[in-house]
Amino acid sequence: MYCRPLSGQDQRRPAGGVVHVKLIAPAGKLAAGTGSPRRRLMPGLADSGPLWLRSCDQVDAAMAAGRWLALEGEPGAGKLALLRAICRRRNPAGTFRVLDADDASGHDWLPAPGDLPGGGGSLVIRHPERLSAPRLRALRTALAQTLAAGTQKALWAAVTLSPGPVSGDLAGLLQLFPGTVELPPLRHHIEDLHELVPFFLSKLSQHGPLACSPEAMQLLLRSSWPGNTEQLWQVLRRVVHHRRTGSIHPADLPPECWTVSRRLLSPLESMQRDAIVQSLLDY
Repeated sequence: MYCRPLSGQDQRRPAGGVVHVKLIAPAGKLAAGTGSPRRRLMPGLADSGPLWLRSCDQVDAAMAAGRWLALEGEPGAGKLALLRAICRRRNPAGTFRVLDADDASGHDWLPAPGDLPGGGGSLVIRHPERLSAPRLRALRTALAQTLAAGTQKALWAAVTLSPGPVSGDLAGLLQLFPGTVELPPLRHHIEDLHELVPFFLSKLSQHGPLACSPEAMQLLLRSSWPGNTEQLWQVLRRVVHHRRTGSIHPADLPPECWTVSRRLLSPLESMQRDAIVQSLLDY
Protein backbone atom coordinates (compact mmCIF):
# COMPACT_ATOMS: atom_id res chain seq x y z
CA MET A 1 0.00 0.00 0.00
CA TYR A 2 1.23 3.49 -0.79
CA CYS A 3 -0.23 6.99 -1.16
CA ARG A 4 0.57 9.49 -3.90
CA PRO A 5 -0.12 13.08 -2.71
CA LEU A 6 -2.00 15.54 -4.91
CA SER A 7 -1.18 19.24 -4.90
CA GLY A 8 -3.92 21.85 -4.97
CA GLN A 9 -3.90 25.43 -6.18
CA ASP A 10 -2.03 26.33 -3.03
CA GLN A 11 1.25 24.47 -3.49
CA ARG A 12 2.07 24.81 0.20
CA ARG A 13 -0.32 22.07 1.25
CA PRO A 14 -1.67 18.95 -0.46
CA ALA A 15 -5.26 18.74 -1.69
CA GLY A 16 -5.46 15.02 -1.00
CA GLY A 17 -4.00 11.80 -2.22
CA VAL A 18 -4.57 8.60 -4.17
CA VAL A 19 -4.05 5.43 -2.15
CA HIS A 20 -2.85 2.36 -4.06
CA VAL A 21 -3.62 -1.01 -2.49
CA LYS A 22 -2.44 -4.34 -3.89
CA LEU A 23 -4.45 -7.31 -2.67
CA ILE A 24 -2.63 -10.63 -2.52
CA ALA A 25 -4.84 -13.71 -2.23
CA PRO A 26 -3.64 -16.31 0.31
CA ALA A 27 -2.19 -19.47 -1.15
CA GLY A 28 -4.77 -22.13 -1.75
CA LYS A 29 -7.60 -19.64 -2.01
CA LEU A 30 -8.67 -21.11 -5.35
CA ALA A 31 -8.96 -24.79 -5.89
CA ALA A 32 -6.16 -26.25 -7.97
CA GLY A 33 -6.96 -26.28 -11.67
CA THR A 34 -9.96 -23.93 -11.44
CA GLY A 35 -8.09 -20.96 -12.91
CA SER A 36 -10.75 -18.42 -11.93
CA PRO A 37 -13.73 -18.19 -9.54
CA ARG A 38 -16.96 -19.71 -10.75
CA ARG A 39 -19.27 -17.06 -12.16
CA ARG A 40 -22.69 -16.68 -10.58
CA LEU A 41 -25.52 -16.69 -13.08
CA MET A 42 -27.86 -13.76 -12.48
CA PRO A 43 -31.08 -13.72 -14.52
CA GLY A 44 -31.20 -10.77 -16.90
CA LEU A 45 -27.62 -9.60 -16.26
CA ALA A 46 -24.50 -9.92 -18.39
CA ASP A 47 -21.77 -8.25 -16.31
CA SER A 48 -18.89 -10.40 -15.08
CA GLY A 49 -16.17 -7.94 -13.95
CA PRO A 50 -14.72 -8.55 -10.47
CA LEU A 51 -16.00 -5.27 -8.99
CA TRP A 52 -19.51 -5.95 -10.23
CA LEU A 53 -19.45 -9.59 -9.10
CA ARG A 54 -18.28 -8.54 -5.65
CA SER A 55 -21.35 -6.32 -5.30
CA CYS A 56 -23.53 -9.19 -6.57
CA ASP A 57 -22.09 -11.52 -3.94
CA GLN A 58 -22.64 -8.97 -1.16
CA VAL A 59 -26.28 -8.38 -2.12
CA ASP A 60 -26.86 -12.11 -2.55
CA ALA A 61 -25.37 -12.83 0.89
CA ALA A 62 -27.57 -10.16 2.50
CA MET A 63 -30.73 -11.63 0.98
CA ALA A 64 -29.70 -15.18 1.91
CA ALA A 65 -29.27 -14.04 5.53
CA GLY A 66 -32.49 -12.00 5.51
CA ARG A 67 -30.64 -8.75 6.24
CA TRP A 68 -32.31 -5.62 4.91
CA LEU A 69 -29.97 -3.69 2.69
CA ALA A 70 -29.20 -0.26 1.23
CA LEU A 71 -27.73 -0.38 -2.29
CA GLU A 72 -25.83 2.77 -3.23
CA GLY A 73 -24.72 3.71 -6.73
CA GLU A 74 -24.77 6.40 -9.38
CA PRO A 75 -27.94 6.88 -11.44
CA GLY A 76 -28.16 4.31 -14.20
CA ALA A 77 -25.65 1.94 -12.61
CA GLY A 78 -28.16 -0.93 -12.51
CA LYS A 79 -29.25 -1.00 -8.86
CA LEU A 80 -32.83 -2.09 -9.54
CA ALA A 81 -31.74 -4.59 -12.21
CA LEU A 82 -29.31 -6.21 -9.77
CA LEU A 83 -31.87 -6.44 -6.98
CA ARG A 84 -34.46 -7.92 -9.35
CA ALA A 85 -31.92 -10.49 -10.59
CA ILE A 86 -30.93 -11.50 -7.05
CA CYS A 87 -34.57 -11.90 -6.03
CA ARG A 88 -35.38 -13.93 -9.15
CA ARG A 89 -32.40 -16.17 -8.47
CA ARG A 90 -33.12 -16.66 -4.76
CA ASN A 91 -36.89 -16.79 -4.87
CA PRO A 92 -38.29 -17.15 -8.43
CA ALA A 93 -41.88 -17.54 -7.22
CA GLY A 94 -41.75 -14.71 -4.67
CA THR A 95 -43.45 -11.35 -5.05
CA PHE A 96 -41.19 -8.50 -6.18
CA ARG A 97 -42.64 -5.06 -5.44
CA VAL A 98 -41.09 -1.66 -6.15
CA LEU A 99 -42.04 1.55 -4.34
CA ASP A 100 -40.70 4.48 -6.36
CA ALA A 101 -40.70 7.91 -4.75
CA ASP A 102 -41.42 9.42 -8.17
CA ASP A 103 -44.87 7.80 -7.96
CA ALA A 104 -45.60 9.08 -4.46
CA SER A 105 -48.12 11.75 -5.50
CA GLY A 106 -51.13 9.55 -4.74
CA HIS A 107 -52.49 8.93 -1.26
CA ASP A 108 -52.33 5.15 -1.65
CA TRP A 109 -48.63 5.03 -2.59
CA LEU A 110 -47.57 3.68 0.78
CA PRO A 111 -49.19 0.31 1.58
CA ALA A 112 -50.34 -0.64 5.04
CA PRO A 113 -47.98 -2.98 6.93
CA GLY A 114 -50.35 -5.87 6.29
CA ASP A 115 -50.23 -5.20 2.53
CA LEU A 116 -46.46 -5.49 2.23
CA PRO A 117 -45.22 -8.52 0.31
CA GLY A 118 -45.09 -11.62 2.48
CA GLY A 119 -44.36 -15.27 2.04
CA GLY A 120 -40.76 -14.67 1.01
CA GLY A 121 -41.56 -11.60 -1.09
CA SER A 122 -39.25 -8.68 -1.70
CA LEU A 123 -39.73 -4.92 -1.47
CA VAL A 124 -37.46 -2.34 -3.13
CA ILE A 125 -37.76 1.35 -2.26
CA ARG A 126 -36.34 3.66 -4.92
CA HIS A 127 -35.26 7.30 -4.60
CA PRO A 128 -36.26 7.75 -0.93
CA GLU A 129 -34.27 11.01 -0.85
CA ARG A 130 -37.03 12.54 -3.01
CA LEU A 131 -39.74 11.85 -0.43
CA SER A 132 -41.08 14.58 1.80
CA ALA A 133 -40.34 14.40 5.52
CA PRO A 134 -43.89 13.24 6.42
CA ARG A 135 -43.76 10.44 3.83
CA LEU A 136 -40.33 9.36 5.04
CA ARG A 137 -41.62 9.14 8.60
CA ALA A 138 -44.72 7.22 7.49
CA LEU A 139 -42.59 4.79 5.50
CA ARG A 140 -40.26 4.26 8.44
CA THR A 141 -43.21 3.60 10.74
CA ALA A 142 -44.70 1.00 8.37
CA LEU A 143 -41.38 -0.82 7.99
CA ALA A 144 -40.63 -0.62 11.72
CA GLN A 145 -44.02 -2.20 12.46
CA THR A 146 -43.14 -5.00 10.05
CA LEU A 147 -39.89 -5.60 11.91
CA ALA A 148 -41.59 -5.43 15.31
CA ALA A 149 -44.16 -8.01 14.19
CA GLY A 150 -41.34 -10.43 13.41
CA THR A 151 -42.38 -10.79 9.78
CA GLN A 152 -39.04 -9.61 8.38
CA LYS A 153 -38.18 -13.25 7.70
CA ALA A 154 -41.10 -13.35 5.26
CA LEU A 155 -40.18 -10.00 3.71
CA TRP A 156 -36.82 -8.89 2.41
CA ALA A 157 -36.50 -5.16 1.85
CA ALA A 158 -33.87 -3.04 0.12
CA VAL A 159 -33.53 0.65 -0.57
CA THR A 160 -31.59 2.21 -3.47
CA LEU A 161 -29.59 5.40 -2.96
CA SER A 162 -27.51 7.80 -4.99
CA PRO A 163 -24.11 8.76 -3.55
CA GLY A 164 -24.24 11.74 -1.23
CA PRO A 165 -24.69 12.83 2.38
CA VAL A 166 -27.61 11.41 4.35
CA SER A 167 -29.32 13.24 7.20
CA GLY A 168 -32.64 13.96 8.84
CA ASP A 169 -35.59 11.66 8.25
CA LEU A 170 -33.74 9.76 5.53
CA ALA A 171 -31.07 8.83 8.05
CA GLY A 172 -33.82 7.64 10.37
CA LEU A 173 -35.24 5.41 7.64
CA LEU A 174 -31.81 3.93 6.89
CA GLN A 175 -31.47 2.79 10.49
CA LEU A 176 -33.75 -0.08 9.47
CA PHE A 177 -31.23 -1.11 6.78
CA PRO A 178 -28.04 -1.95 8.69
CA GLY A 179 -25.85 -2.77 5.69
CA THR A 180 -24.84 -0.76 2.62
CA VAL A 181 -23.39 -2.17 -0.61
CA GLU A 182 -21.80 0.15 -3.18
CA LEU A 183 -22.47 -0.65 -6.83
CA PRO A 184 -19.56 0.45 -9.05
CA PRO A 185 -20.21 2.83 -11.96
CA LEU A 186 -19.76 1.42 -15.45
CA ARG A 187 -16.43 3.21 -15.97
CA HIS A 188 -14.98 1.16 -13.09
CA HIS A 189 -15.85 -2.15 -14.76
CA ILE A 190 -15.63 -0.98 -18.36
CA GLU A 191 -14.42 -4.41 -19.48
CA ASP A 192 -18.00 -5.61 -19.09
CA LEU A 193 -18.90 -3.77 -22.31
CA HIS A 194 -17.64 -6.82 -24.19
CA GLU A 195 -20.62 -8.70 -22.72
CA LEU A 196 -23.10 -5.87 -22.20
CA VAL A 197 -23.07 -4.60 -25.80
CA PRO A 198 -23.98 -7.93 -27.48
CA PHE A 199 -26.42 -8.65 -24.64
CA PHE A 200 -28.25 -5.36 -25.20
CA LEU A 201 -28.12 -5.69 -28.98
CA SER A 202 -29.75 -9.10 -28.77
CA LYS A 203 -32.63 -7.50 -26.86
CA LEU A 204 -32.93 -4.45 -29.11
CA SER A 205 -32.45 -5.94 -32.55
CA GLN A 206 -35.65 -7.45 -33.99
CA HIS A 207 -34.72 -7.53 -37.68
CA GLY A 208 -31.70 -9.84 -37.72
CA PRO A 209 -28.19 -10.35 -36.34
CA LEU A 210 -26.46 -7.13 -35.31
CA ALA A 211 -22.90 -6.94 -34.01
CA CYS A 212 -20.49 -4.23 -32.90
CA SER A 213 -17.31 -3.83 -34.97
CA PRO A 214 -13.95 -3.75 -33.14
CA GLU A 215 -13.49 -0.08 -34.09
CA ALA A 216 -16.86 0.91 -32.65
CA MET A 217 -16.20 -1.17 -29.53
CA GLN A 218 -12.95 0.71 -28.95
CA LEU A 219 -14.85 4.00 -28.97
CA LEU A 220 -17.39 2.64 -26.52
CA LEU A 221 -14.64 1.35 -24.24
CA ARG A 222 -12.94 4.76 -24.16
CA SER A 223 -16.11 6.65 -23.21
CA SER A 224 -16.58 7.66 -19.57
CA TRP A 225 -20.33 6.80 -19.48
CA PRO A 226 -21.55 9.32 -16.87
CA GLY A 227 -25.04 7.85 -17.26
CA ASN A 228 -23.69 4.33 -16.71
CA THR A 229 -25.49 1.25 -18.04
CA GLU A 230 -28.71 3.17 -18.69
CA GLN A 231 -26.81 5.56 -20.98
CA LEU A 232 -25.28 2.61 -22.84
CA TRP A 233 -28.76 1.13 -23.35
CA GLN A 234 -30.11 4.41 -24.71
CA VAL A 235 -27.12 4.84 -27.06
CA LEU A 236 -27.53 1.36 -28.50
CA ARG A 237 -31.28 1.87 -28.86
CA ARG A 238 -30.64 4.93 -31.00
CA VAL A 239 -28.06 3.03 -33.05
CA VAL A 240 -30.45 0.14 -33.69
CA HIS A 241 -33.05 2.61 -34.93
CA HIS A 242 -31.00 3.24 -38.09
CA ARG A 243 -28.65 0.23 -38.17
CA ARG A 244 -30.94 -2.82 -37.93
CA THR A 245 -28.69 -5.63 -39.16
CA GLY A 246 -25.05 -6.25 -39.96
CA SER A 247 -22.24 -4.53 -38.12
CA ILE A 248 -22.13 -1.27 -36.15
CA HIS A 249 -19.29 1.04 -37.23
CA PRO A 250 -17.94 4.20 -35.56
CA ALA A 251 -19.97 6.40 -37.91
CA ASP A 252 -23.14 4.78 -36.55
CA LEU A 253 -22.44 5.95 -32.99
CA PRO A 254 -23.94 9.24 -31.72
CA PRO A 255 -21.68 12.27 -31.11
CA GLU A 256 -21.51 11.66 -27.33
CA CYS A 257 -19.47 8.50 -28.01
CA TRP A 258 -16.77 10.50 -29.80
CA THR A 259 -15.82 12.48 -26.69
CA VAL A 260 -13.37 9.95 -25.33
CA SER A 261 -10.04 9.73 -23.54
CA ARG A 262 -6.89 9.35 -25.62
CA ARG A 263 -6.57 5.74 -24.50
CA LEU A 264 -8.56 3.13 -22.63
CA LEU A 265 -8.27 3.62 -18.87
CA SER A 266 -8.01 0.61 -16.63
CA PRO A 267 -10.53 0.32 -13.77
CA LEU A 268 -7.81 1.44 -11.32
CA GLU A 269 -6.91 4.46 -13.47
CA SER A 270 -10.58 5.34 -13.76
CA MET A 271 -10.97 5.25 -9.97
CA GLN A 272 -7.81 7.37 -9.60
CA ARG A 273 -9.23 9.93 -12.02
CA ASP A 274 -12.48 10.09 -10.05
CA ALA A 275 -10.59 10.46 -6.76
CA ILE A 276 -8.43 13.29 -8.16
CA VAL A 277 -11.45 15.17 -9.50
CA GLN A 278 -13.33 14.74 -6.23
CA SER A 279 -10.31 15.93 -4.21
CA LEU A 280 -10.05 19.06 -6.32
CA LEU A 281 -13.77 19.70 -5.96
CA ASP A 282 -13.55 19.28 -2.17
CA TYR A 283 -10.42 21.43 -1.86
